[in-house]
Amino acid sequence: MLEDAGVIKSYSAVVDPDAYGLPIMAFVTVRLERQTDAEIVSFEKAVMDLDEVVACYLMSGRQDYMLQVFAHSLKDYENFVRNKLTHVSGLGEM
Repeated sequence: MLEDAGVIKSYSAVVDPDAYGLPIMAFVTVRLERQTDAEIVSFEKAVMDLDEVVACYLMSGRQDYMLQVFAHSLKDYENFVRNKLTHVSGLGEM
């Protein structure tokens, strides 16, 4: 009845990151240089293209976003930060 009424929208699976080969999980807080509509849209679009980012939460307070990131190793996480995340346009602070 809840499905028919539209109360239940979908179901999900909980994946074991170790079994999938992504044992490193990190939360990265991000502050944008500017909080204009164009900057927000640009940032969100760029983050959606990063395979390592599995969730992106809009925050209130000092930080604008919190990203949930998974990686194969600490070295892969470092490469993600240095070679991908820091190249996202509009990123102010991490």
